[in-house]
Order: sequence, then C-alpha cells, then structure tokens
Amino acid sequence: MNNFDYYKTITKTEIKKFKNEKFNSIFDLYSIIYKSDGLLVHGYILQKKDLKKPRPVVIYCRGGNRSFGENSPKTISSNKELLDIASNEIAIIFYPNYRGSSFSEGVDEFGGNDVNDIINLYPIIQKICKIKNPKIVLYGWSRGGLMAMLVASKVNWVKSIIIGGALYNFSRNMKERPEMKEMFIKEFKFKKKDFMQRSPKYFMDKIPKNTPILILHGSADTRVSVYDAYEYGQHCQKLNIPYKLIIFPNGNHGLNEYIDDVSREVIQWINTAFK
Repeated sequence: MNNFDYYKTITKTEIKKFKNEKFNSIFDLYSIIYKSDGLLVHGYILQKKDLKKPRPVVIYCRGGNRSFGENSPKTISSNKELLDIASNEIAIIFYPNYRGSSFSEGVDEFGGNDVNDIINLYPIIQKICKIKNPKIVLYGWSRGGLMAMLVASKVNWVKSIIIGGALYNFSRNMKERPEMKEMFIKEFKFKKKDFMQRSPKYFMDKIPKNTPILILHGSADTRVSVYDAYEYGQHCQKLNIPYKLIIFPNGNHGLNEYIDDVSREVIQWINTAFK
C-alpha cells in the first residue's frame, strides 16, 4: 500500500481528471479520493465526454483483493459493456478500489468494513449527479459480486444488481480451494464467523425483495463453483426476489469466451433498471 504525504492535506473529496489518449476523445475519466470511515479511498469515475445532464449510476464492484484486481485505466478500458454504457450516456460509472489497495489507506477486509467504501460513495454520487435519489445499479464480478450483495443487504437505495462468477457459500468454496482457505485464515485472520458473515447464503433475506438480480456464471468456472449460481437462483426464488440466471456452457471464471454475450445481457439489464 502506498500512503502519499499529500493525502494528509485532503479534507474533502478530491476529483482530478485523468489524461489518457485512449479515453479523452470519447470519455472523461476522473481519479477520485474520498473519505470512508476516516480512511482515504481511491477510485475512478467514467462518463461520456462533456456530459451535461444528470445520469443514473453503475457502481462497479471489483474482484481480487488488496492491489490484485484493482481498477485502473487499463482494466477500465477493457470492460466493453461499461464503456458502451458510458459512451451512450446511459449511466456514469463509479469504480471504487476499496481500502488496502495501491492508492488507498487501510486494510482490505474482503467483505468486512470495506463494504462501507461502496456505501460511502452514496452522498458523493448524490452531489456529483445532482440527484437526491439517484438510480443505482451494483455490478460485481467474483469478490465484487459478494461486495454487491453485502451492500444491498445493508442499504435501501440499490435499484438492481448484476453478479458474475460470484460466491454464495464460502464453506463449499473453501473445501474446493484449500489454498484460498489457507490465505483467508493466515493473511486475513478469518474465523468461522467471518466466513459465514460473508456468505450470501446467510444474509440474502436482508436484501429488499424489489431488487432484481442478474446472475451470470460459467459452467467450467474453476474459481467459484457453478453450483453457487444455481443456489443463488434457488434462494431468489424462495424469497420471491426477481432474478435471471444465465449459465454459459464451458465458460470460465471471467467468461472471456462470452464477452459479447455478457455485454449484451448486462446492457439490457441496466437499461431495464433505469427505465
């Protein structure tokens, strides 16, 4: 983690335009530093260049942990569906990097208090978008799907959710990936209660029943079992939460073989949410 001296001078949200040839002709990309639970957290904002009117918001909840998998201009430029969303002025995209990432203070808790780094964006979004009750979709992949579900279980302002390759049951995942269990216990100091608190299996009943969920998963995902996706769907059905479950045959964790299909489904889902 890098702590910069100038961070200590920041008393309010700081937003700076990011100069990048790949973006500047079509988009305005901003680097943002904001306070979350007293910590300075870094992220990005992407919108259509010279956007004039207020737009709804997509919060992209990234995967990975600490600096691995964090949002950057490179990763942002490779996410086709969100570039399309921004370029067509459907929404403004927020990309929080969470505490414990390269340019943020604090320690990554993998679904602990770092969930507040998403929740604490809400007043900033209200101010930037100049809307008291902005329409917000949470879009998360892998660990990001877990973060999106945790946020939705704690607030009432989420319009809709999209999750891909998302974990539902930590217990099964740790049996299938013992190396990850070892990492969580040794590096994150997880106890049994921490695994349970981060398993949507145990808190989905706290998600408002009017919050529809799009569930995307590859049948050949070796990082998170496809059974997690099926169980998400079953739990949504049990709770009467509107949902759509799509299993992509032989798809891997990132569904790299289905980029266009994923993009189409995500854009359609977001358009529907913002109607």
